Amino acid sequence: MDNPKLKLTRRQWLNSVGATSALALLGGAHAFAATGKAKKLDADVIIIGAGLAGLQAAIILEDEGARVLVLEADNRVGGRVHTLDHIEGRPEAGGSEVGSGYARALSMLSRIGSPATYKWAEAIQLPFALHIHGKLIDPATWEKSELNDLPLAERASFGMGPFALAQTTMPRPSPLEDLSSWLDPRHADLDVPFDAWLKNRGVSDAALRYLDAIVPVDSAREISALWQLRAAKVSPLMGSIDSLRSLSAGMSRLPEGMRALLKGEVRLETPVSAIREKTDHIEVVTRRGATLRASRVICTVPAPVLRTMTIEPGLPPLQHEAVQNIAYTRGLSIFFRVDKPYWEEDGMPASTWTVGPLGRVFRHSMTDGGYYLWNFRSGISARGYERLTDAEAGARALSEFIAVRPSVEGRVAPMAISSWDRNPWTLGHLPVRAPGQIKRFGDVLGKPHGRLHFAGDHTAVLMTGMEGAMESGERAALEVLQA
Repeated sequence: MDNPKLKLTRRQWLNSVGATSALALLGGAHAFAATGKAKKLDADVIIIGAGLAGLQAAIILEDEGARVLVLEADNRVGGRVHTLDHIEGRPEAGGSEVGSGYARALSMLSRIGSPATYKWAEAIQLPFALHIHGKLIDPATWEKSELNDLPLAERASFGMGPFALAQTTMPRPSPLEDLSSWLDPRHADLDVPFDAWLKNRGVSDAALRYLDAIVPVDSAREISALWQLRAAKVSPLMGSIDSLRSLSAGMSRLPEGMRALLKGEVRLETPVSAIREKTDHIEVVTRRGATLRASRVICTVPAPVLRTMTIEPGLPPLQHEAVQNIAYTRGLSIFFRVDKPYWEEDGMPASTWTVGPLGRVFRHSMTDGGYYLWNFRSGISARGYERLTDAEAGARALSEFIAVRPSVEGRVAPMAISSWDRNPWTLGHLPVRAPGQIKRFGDVLGKPHGRLHFAGDHTAVLMTGMEGAMESGERAALEVLQA
């Protein structure tokens, strides 16, 4: 990394997240010895999924002497970290920045050679021009605009317009004492619809209508208030906007660098159909019919993909119910090439935020002076796009963009589409909890099932996103070592 103070040793990394050294757990000896039984296995541990969770687990286990085999269904490593290297500007289709509180990610970046970074805030052009009530509005005028239908007490926007409601409607200080408090039964009364909880706190109906365009699902009534409070608790650990950093060569260099650290095989294009526990080992069956054997398995695939796999014996009822019912957001990114600076035509900020189907459009400047736009859709704004071809989706998004901002006509063109919903190895973007699901399911998704362990951001307790994925891989690896 550019800042040497961000570099952590592996020992500092483990201590910084409260984990006990695996060597200490094992009395200073490697956990895996070359026994006769081990020679009959394809690996000591098979890891399903080569995203950040799977790679993190694999590295920790190899450090402690395990023979690890990683199976990845896709033709690349990284999961939902994916730099589109074949597109001008190398846009990010998934995780795009690392915060100052991402201890595991920062440690791993140091370990893979401290690749060059840049400040995310210097590349993303904010604030947003606002498209509200059918008109394009300069955010600097929003608080006093005649189109502003918020009560006076809710108008403070810090130049962000209604988008600031995501922060200003949250309580200060947070009712959650620490990062794991969202699982504390004492806070179960917060596991209610987000809109009802906000309304009970006096938030106006006008603000709730804007929040429907901000939350990652179709509406604020479909997400738990406790889940939103958890996100707000994690957010400060990202650091200030000024501290967020991205990799100059693309975020995919992080998982690729992690793969390069491994001595064992990472087998690509190998989707798994079944996991079967036997008396003294566990088997993984690939979709091509191969059977692989190990002492333990760590499965890191997202819950919607796990639903397509057979597990024998079946998961306990509550864990099975959680896998079947916990939802993922829709995630569609449409990348536009900018041929002429349309913002010079209408005099508005280059990025755009709408309450309609277009969602958010970020202008991302490139270091060589060029630029591209990243249009991110989630929730209701992505509905219907899953039935379109890439060309149709690009044309539809462009028409919606022109309707919101006429100055873009003839000045931008779609150049790439990325959909996590249509990707068969993710089937969605980010995990969310509906009202009542935290109280019912807790952290059951991450509980071991015999010789089968689980990781992935949907099983993380402390952090979310990329850091949550790495946290979960660390936890699953230590479970295996202790077992």
